[in-house]
Amino acid sequence: GAATMASSSSPPPSLSPSTGDFEVTLTSHIDESKPDPLARRQIENLILHWESSQTEEQEESNEADAETKHLCGTLTLYGDYMAVTINSDCSWTWGPCAENTDSCAAASLSFRLAASAKFIPQSQHKRLQKERLKRRRTRTFVPEKDSKCSNEDDQSPKVDRKEQRAQTKIRAGMIDRLQKDYYIKRFLLAPLDGDSKSDQTQLQHIICEAEIKESFGPDGEIKELEERVDVSEDVLEGIRKAILSHLDENTSMLDLLLSFPYLLNTDIETRKDGKGNGISLQLGHRAVLRLLEDACIDACEKEGEDELLDDLQISARSGKGGDSSAESTCSEGRCAGQAASQRKKRSKR
Repeated sequence: GAATMASSSSPPPSLSPSTGDFEVTLTSHIDESKPDPLARRQIENLILHWESSQTEEQEESNEADAETKHLCGTLTLYGDYMAVTINSDCSWTWGPCAENTDSCAAASLSFRLAASAKFIPQSQHKRLQKERLKRRRTRTFVPEKDSKCSNEDDQSPKVDRKEQRAQTKIRAGMIDRLQKDYYIKRFLLAPLDGDSKSDQTQLQHIICEAEIKESFGPDGEIKELEERVDVSEDVLEGIRKAILSHLDENTSMLDLLLSFPYLLNTDIETRKDGKGNGISLQLGHRAVLRLLEDACIDACEKEGEDELLDDLQISARSGKGGDSSAESTCSEGRCAGQAASQRKKRSKR
């Protein structure tokens, strides 16, 4: 299915998100993106675990009302056979201009996602399967077993053993297949910088990076905009094959990852500069747009459909420091995007 914008009905990003916040976001994303049945089942089977390593910091500054926020942590997504660890790091700053000067108010956002992966041990796999079964029972009413049937169930251990042997054989075959996959080996499991002795559970391969900077003139109008984004199609391919192989596109994989609440300033935040002008900031939302657009461009180029890149249009910026909504899509190798704001300066890292 086509990649959609990060869920607007998801809970607003918290400065100290919990695993529950990520689970709510995942549910909202499924409802909005409407994946096909196989992909939906894979996404619903994901087990999430979030661990914050740093939350918001308000740092002292010589400038009144200056702000610095920093949110980073680790999200682990447990699939059927592999666990992918996403390391996120996001910083956001705001500095108002000083009174009676021509200096500019400025805001910036730095965001990075990196990934590593490992195979799930058999013992952990059993625990995760029990957790998934528990989830299904809470979602669907399951009547209690008839007492007459319970004894019959207890007397069928041979069937259970046969099924267990079959599942073990399937699991072994799938793990062997995943171990041989080029993208998983090269971009999720391979040591960095040729260091074959590195601990594979600690490796981090860059998924995407974004640097967004805005500066404003004395009248509160945007003066300069700088955007640098980069997306690794290969790392996304590895993640998709490792845990969500039924997703049809890497852009859908990126859209899911960008929907989680580890990105600051995705909702509009209003600040006052030193001259009393109201500035609307939404750098996190802008980063999502640029990253999805970059992924769509890469997908179109990969499919050899360069003529479709002409459909990627940038609309004019609306309001003081405002950012009109936009949506990026990429389906079956065909991309169409419409992003917000006029770029005065854009470069790709």
